[in-house]
Amino acid sequence: MLLKKEIQSEALVRNVEAYARFLDLAATISGQVINNNSLASDGDIPKELLHRFFDLL
Repeated sequence: MLLKKEIQSEALVRNVEAYARFLDLAATISGQVINNNSLASDGDIPKELLHRFFDLL
């Protein structure tokens, strides 16, 4: 199971630009209620990818 998670994580982080935008956005909303639609729009990140990035955290 751990190997599967590691492989999925590696595949997601290959989109480094989107992941960097995600991390910046995630840091700014720390401790707040998450609005996925707004974050996806603000970061120009597809919603499905945004969900996957949150799963990594």
